[in-house]
Amino acid sequence: MNERFEMRVDEEMLSRVEKWHGKQNDASMRAEAMRRLLKLGLGKSSDEAVHFTDGEKLLFFMMKDLYRHLKVQGEIDADFISIHDTRRTLFGG
Repeated sequence: MNERFEMRVDEEMLSRVEKWHGKQNDASMRAEAMRRLLKLGLGKSSDEAVHFTDGEKLLFFMMKDLYRHLKVQGEIDADFISIHDTRRTLFGG
């Protein structure tokens, strides 16, 4: 049985979903696009989850250090990502 729920998103998020939805090769409804995005984000199984090689982990930390050294003003906070996601995502902890 499928359970129905309501979700509210801001205009920017809705615009991003609509843009992604428009790039798909079918004429599915927005609800189906949201289901697909949820499956992609959550990964249907651990085999589909993101896994990083040791080299990719090293590159991540090197890029974070360069980002900080060059004082890049971007959309992300590299220190926040490295502190909060690294142990779990990069090291599998």
